[in-house]
Amino acid sequence: MRITRMILAAIMLAAVVSCGQETQTKVKKETQTQTEAEKECEKGVQFHNKGDFDKAIACYTEAIRLKPDLAMAYNNRGLVYGKNGDLDKAIADLTEAIRLKPDYGMAYCWRGIAYRKQGELDKAIADHDQAIRLEPDDAVAYTNRGVAYGDKGELDKAIADHDQAIQLEPDDAVAYNSRGVAYGKKGDSDKEIADLTEAIRLNPDYAKAYFNRGVTYQEKGELDKAIADCDQAIRLKPDYALAYANRGVTYQEKGDLDKAIADYDQAIRLKPDYALAYIMRSSAYMKEGDHAKAEADYKRAKELDPNVGK
Repeated sequence: MRITRMILAAIMLAAVVSCGQETQTKVKKETQTQTEAEKECEKGVQFHNKGDFDKAIACYTEAIRLKPDLAMAYNNRGLVYGKNGDLDKAIADLTEAIRLKPDYGMAYCWRGIAYRKQGELDKAIADHDQAIRLEPDDAVAYTNRGVAYGDKGELDKAIADHDQAIQLEPDDAVAYNSRGVAYGKKGDSDKEIADLTEAIRLNPDYAKAYFNRGVTYQEKGELDKAIADCDQAIRLKPDYALAYANRGVTYQEKGDLDKAIADYDQAIRLKPDYALAYIMRSSAYMKEGDHAKAEADYKRAKELDPNVGK
């Protein structure tokens, strides 16, 4: 009887040891998978920073395959989809990141940006509200909520959010640029130019700030300054179709139709569905007396956007 008990005890001990070994093996395997998935995410970030979005997406997809509950991988892939213009995929990924990690403030912020790009401004603001609630010192969330308020025409709220972003991050060029745009919408071009100039001082390679300031100078009739800013925006971002178009408008106002048409040509080459550029080139052709080309451009513009020029 004693021997039987000893045998049973030995069997039970062996089972416990075996179970413990299986648990350790499982934990070790899960840890290894987590590490591999995180390494894929790190590679994805590197590709993202280089502007290679396809490879970044591939890395994040592999991370998700390795560890389907890794919220960071969904967040990062959603961010890249958003920058790539694939907003539905971006929102789907960021929604999954939030489901997996409900306190993921960054994912709310990125999803808010995607909603704003879709024109869903109330959803965008709600997501930025949540991002700010979770991370009250997140200047990026304030800036992007301010942009959404600006798109809604709630300019005082927009400026208040940009003020808060600048208070949190005094060197944030994006916040100065965004506040400048909001001041411009309010009709305060002097404050707009001051903010855009500060954005450029903080980030001398900020093509968008040069473009925005160039538009304001053009509207104020300071045409040489407008052209200089568009030149700089194009130097920094050679595929900047809007900058070519705005420089074209400025050349046209100066009476230099050949340069204007050349810039409209380039804008259309870079953005073939740019209806407004066709309208502007049509106007330039009309002033040159080339009615056939003017009519063809006008017709093409209306095909692309029936509301353009209204």
